Amino acid sequence: MARKRHPAGAHTPSLFGDLDLPHAAPASDLAREKSPAKPNPSPAAPVLSKDEILARLPADAELAEIAVEDAVRGTFTYLVEPRLRGRLVPGARVRVPFGRRPAEGYYLGPRTHDALAEEGIDPAKLKAVLDRIDPEADGAESARSLLTPPLMDLARWIARQYAAPLGAVLGAMLPAGVKRGAHAARARLAALAKPRAEVLEALPGIAKRAPRQAGLLHAMLAQPSETPLPAAQLLADAQAPESALKALAKNGWIALTEEAAVSIGDQYGGGPHEEPVQLTDSQTEALAAIAGPLEKKEYRGFLLQGVTGSGKTEVYLRVLAAARAAGRQGIVLVPEIALTPQTAQRFESRLGRERVAVLHSHLSGGERAEAWRAAREGKIDVVIGARSALFAPLDHLGCIVIDEEHEGAFKQDSAPRYHARAVAEARAKAAGAVLVLGSATPSLETCWAARQRGLTPLALPERVMGRELPPVRVLDMREENRDTKRFNYLSRSLTKALRETLDLREQAILFLNRRGFATVITCIRCGHTERCERCDITLTSHKSRDVLRCHYCGFEKPVKNACSACGAPGVKFWGLGTERVEQEVRAAFPEANVVRMDSDTMQQRAAYLEALSGFRSGHVDILVGTQMIAKGLDFPNVTLVGIVLADTALHMPDFRSRERTFQLIEQVSGRAGRGEKGGRVIVQTHLPQDPAIRAAARHDFDGFVQAELQVRKDFGYPPFTRLARVLLRGKDLGKLTAAGRAAAEALRAELRGTDAQVLGPSPAPIAMLEGLHRLHLLVKAPDGETLAALFDGPAGRTLEKLKGAEATVDVDPLAML
Repeated sequence: MARKRHPAGAHTPSLFGDLDLPHAAPASDLAREKSPAKPNPSPAAPVLSKDEILARLPADAELAEIAVEDAVRGTFTYLVEPRLRGRLVPGARVRVPFGRRPAEGYYLGPRTHDALAEEGIDPAKLKAVLDRIDPEADGAESARSLLTPPLMDLARWIARQYAAPLGAVLGAMLPAGVKRGAHAARARLAALAKPRAEVLEALPGIAKRAPRQAGLLHAMLAQPSETPLPAAQLLADAQAPESALKALAKNGWIALTEEAAVSIGDQYGGGPHEEPVQLTDSQTEALAAIAGPLEKKEYRGFLLQGVTGSGKTEVYLRVLAAARAAGRQGIVLVPEIALTPQTAQRFESRLGRERVAVLHSHLSGGERAEAWRAAREGKIDVVIGARSALFAPLDHLGCIVIDEEHEGAFKQDSAPRYHARAVAEARAKAAGAVLVLGSATPSLETCWAARQRGLTPLALPERVMGRELPPVRVLDMREENRDTKRFNYLSRSLTKALRETLDLREQAILFLNRRGFATVITCIRCGHTERCERCDITLTSHKSRDVLRCHYCGFEKPVKNACSACGAPGVKFWGLGTERVEQEVRAAFPEANVVRMDSDTMQQRAAYLEALSGFRSGHVDILVGTQMIAKGLDFPNVTLVGIVLADTALHMPDFRSRERTFQLIEQVSGRAGRGEKGGRVIVQTHLPQDPAIRAAARHDFDGFVQAELQVRKDFGYPPFTRLARVLLRGKDLGKLTAAGRAAAEALRAELRGTDAQVLGPSPAPIAMLEGLHRLHLLVKAPDGETLAALFDGPAGRTLEKLKGAEATVDVDPLAML
């Protein structure tokens, strides 16, 4: 095994990523080095000349370049033994010796003897590839790898663009179930294989020789219909062993079948087949604009900006249908939070379940793996899912759609930290496909790309069927509290509106982007506040479980009536979360059916489906929840939306706080008035004059964007710069501080003479997390190439060798805490 380092590739600007995707470039063009830990000093080995290296290397030796699936930057050279020659193709998964343990990796291609000699690598240090480990078929299929050449090229682009190990990127492209060869578990069903009369006649004889088999038959005969029974249920009801069931099947009394996986749309309750609707003029114009490059197989990027309820999904469906008619395939990315059963059902109904794969978080590893294999074999035309669906192995890609493109869920928060929007652009360009970014509130980066960087804007300015956007009323909770001489969670106006909504038998949604009961627990005697033992954060109370919990590391402790510091009684619970809102609503409206949807209550798939089905059917009157209820829901009977506290994001130390506040208010408001009855929105806030809240109340997206872009330009933030965050973590604060200074010096030295700027180091907003101190630095650069070269150079290697600190690089960060 030998490590190698390679130069950067060429740079050409693009909409979001600044680096063009290389076409069939060798992986070596984008790999980078991470120096291994140094062993104890030993005498230096003599340096070999190129001729000496070539002389020591057997003439028939075959060399392989491998990217190890680990947090290791760089690629490695291995020997290929005769038994593996001809079996390794680019993208094949292999097992290799790596240090003191075997590791999994990816074969990138052959290496030449001259390349090895140029780098001065001693052939005696080379190790051999142990085996190929991806599933192989006999014959021609053995030449196929799990990763297609376009995906290999895309992985190289991601590795360079986001300062990520190539092996980690390749690993992220494959579902875990695919790697381990998993298959979906299918429910076995049992049904009588012979007429009931014949079974009844034979039962006495069967009971004499096999009473347990007879018990199974009795259980089946007791069913009022001929509907097959789940085999597991049948065995439990009859208290019979598996062997009895198999014997009945062998003797022809029972037929066993396997039930295919049920889609999330089917679980939601099915429904009639949805027919295409009459398009509005704006929808027709948008489709015509997209159809041209789609037919010509030319890349073109579009921003489809439409108010909530304007019919963006209908445009997506028509684009996908056009791609399929032309023999091409499509990918639809939807934030996981918006990938509701309602959304899945609509796509499956219009496009056909047999050729559509909907990938969601409730799928098992085996189910996801089978969907991936079906796509790889050309059996799937459209893949719909969250961020990772972007890596679906489609050979004839014609379009990529990203719905709610502004959502932060499209940014990966662990290595490799890619943004799906930029990666989608790179993949669409390479495939000659169209890219459609849809949102009612596009990100400022996308708005700027539509104005300055070639993204074609398409507008859907009105709701379908001429419905009006709901009026938004802003309530100043400071005045509310002064007038009532108490702290209110639900204002008088919101309470009155809820009563009116219930009296009309209509439905309401109450939104608060904070779960739990109370967010601050304080002693009124000594002032002690309950904080996490491992994080620099206050604990949140969860009344239903009677615990205090850290929402970052998961630390919990029981709730006590006395102060944990001074022992005095009278602990005060301040702040609010969805659990407290639910309690307030139930107390005010005891006759109403109230359901809370957040990550505490919706941990099981059944609970999620039951809540949405209940709301759709009208059994649920008021839905209380977090972001989970802000996306993907379309219920005509919802006439009131209440935003319980609009200020939560505004207090975050993040330059995007106003943008996120505006987007949330606008998106949640869009849940109201989607039917003929119309709707209204009430926004409770302590900051009624904030520009984001005022603009959202007027539905003034253009005005907000214009003002916010000017602020970003004045302070040098995206979209006018590219940003990278370097997060440093360590147990010893002194060593961490010294490492932070060393990191800053290395970054500034590398960037000297450029327009880039390094800010910090300074304590991160959350200065301790999971027992580790945290510092961060920000790098502002004019383009992505500057950042790629920075972290590919000496400064990047300095970050990897810091003493007393672990460094993480996040390019285009969305999380600043």
